[in-house]
Amino acid sequence: MVYTLGVDFGTSSTKVSIRRGKQVPLEIPIGRGSMYMPSVVAYRIGQDASFPEVMAVGEDADSAVGENIIVVREIKRVFTYEKTGSAVPTDRYPWWNPTDKCVQIGNSRIKPHDVVLVILREALDRAIKWVRETDFADIGEFDIKGLPAQFGCSVTATLAIRKTLWEIIRSLGVRRFKINDLTEEPVLASMSFINPQATSDYVRPGQIVLIYDLGGGTFDTAIVKVEDVDSEGYPVVTVLAADGEPLCGGADVDEAVTDYLLERIAEKTSETMEQVRSNLNVEQSQKLRILARESKEALSSVFEMEVTWPLDFPAEYSIDLSISRPQLATILRKTMLVEKTQNCVLRAWRYARMFIRKLGEDVGGFHIMYDRSTGVIKGHVLGLKDADLMGMVDRILIVGGTTLMPAIREKLEELWGKDKLVSQEVIHPVMACATGAAWQAGRTRKKLSRIVDRLPFSMLFDDKTGAPIRLYEAYTPIIKFRPLKGVIEPLKTESFGLRKGSKQADIIYEAADGKTEQSVEVNPKALGPYRLTVDLFGSINIVDALGGKQILPNPAQHSLQKEQLRLLESVRKQKEEEDRRRTKKQLWEKPGERLREVG
Repeated sequence: MVYTLGVDFGTSSTKVSIRRGKQVPLEIPIGRGSMYMPSVVAYRIGQDASFPEVMAVGEDADSAVGENIIVVREIKRVFTYEKTGSAVPTDRYPWWNPTDKCVQIGNSRIKPHDVVLVILREALDRAIKWVRETDFADIGEFDIKGLPAQFGCSVTATLAIRKTLWEIIRSLGVRRFKINDLTEEPVLASMSFINPQATSDYVRPGQIVLIYDLGGGTFDTAIVKVEDVDSEGYPVVTVLAADGEPLCGGADVDEAVTDYLLERIAEKTSETMEQVRSNLNVEQSQKLRILARESKEALSSVFEMEVTWPLDFPAEYSIDLSISRPQLATILRKTMLVEKTQNCVLRAWRYARMFIRKLGEDVGGFHIMYDRSTGVIKGHVLGLKDADLMGMVDRILIVGGTTLMPAIREKLEELWGKDKLVSQEVIHPVMACATGAAWQAGRTRKKLSRIVDRLPFSMLFDDKTGAPIRLYEAYTPIIKFRPLKGVIEPLKTESFGLRKGSKQADIIYEAADGKTEQSVEVNPKALGPYRLTVDLFGSINIVDALGGKQILPNPAQHSLQKEQLRLLESVRKQKEEEDRRRTKKQLWEKPGERLREVG
């Protein structure tokens, strides 16, 4: 029997799913009392503070307390802070060493890589134990080595983050795993819903699905189209667009609820919030954040709850306090969290609309135009709003743990209506990515095509006189589809040129596994410096100092990108031909023929 594995390593929790043969994937209950395990590790500091040990992982770590115990939470978000160049808030993550970019436990420095490894190893050990104890006659000594697996990652994950995850996954024993087997989380989440074997309420061929994935640390969105269903009943999917907000998730709501609790305490004690905050030690501050998170989660099932303060909380701060859903909704509005996600969805939708049309729509009307006189980007597509999205999207899938908040669901229903939103009873919002990953494992290249908004290969400029210049590193987000003044190319590299003594150069396409796919000879003569640009339609160009372009092949260019380019070029040529005929006609007119007598 063939098995495939799906894993979703999230900011707040880790989920695992397994598929047996051609059956529907099973959600493995790796949590204690729930389907998922908290992504938390507790370390105990030794007597000399130099040899910390892993004390607990998951639920036990989440509730661990003690003078020499350090609890590491939301390690995935620290990766995101580092990627965006943002400062990691040390009051929220007191164990983070910003200088050495590591987890500081006593006198020891631990790489974030090793923390993630501990979490994933525990999650997979629990999954293996559950499978072995389950009544599968063909299991025997079940292990994950050699098992086809699919792991999810954020849309905004760079090559550096993907490489780190790849190294961790390989060290776990998934030997056949490649970097390209990491698939964006919202895309994986859609796999369960668009598969006819999973639910009777699946998306039919030709329909367009919007995936709204709001998790603990990030927001990701994708627009996919189901092209067909193959002979085995599996969907053939095109990813039309994907976008994300790297620091936007449930952790921000937790922080806002924490501030709300501090404000209420400050009001009762006539202190300022900062005074209250400074009077709490590190352990008490961490417990307050846990309390805020637990209160938020509890309000998904109850209308109002009394706040139960930690036992070691200062007596003067343990005030009588309750939180209701309306109060939580007010806190949520202050974070502007939903507004950020809505803007991100519209960016992705406008990008998708560059390649899909309503019947009878003008092909050229959605092309982005750059006004050189004002430096402003123009184009009808930039003005498209939610009404256009709702007019073309057939279904909306809402996933991610933070979407369990009633205030989030109500806001989205108010924005998009209830009709197209998939019931969260059909697809579990927290387990959707892991389940979709188990569907997709082992069949990514056959059943999933993309209109790429990032190149799946790196590009080097080699003029044979020294080390090659790296122009572009794979998986760096290159689509910045925003109407910003003076910005037009999704990707424009820094200027580069031939070094002294060189006469020609190669552009090298470097795949994720390090192999060179192909090499294109470039002889730019004496028109440097140059830039590499990649436009929305996947065209790779070497642009010289005078604006001249040399077009390079793009092995990853999607057929829809090629078709749209062809249509736009046809419109351009048609306009040029009309202008030429008009000019020719004017030249043949007799002088004064168009003048009319006046007065």
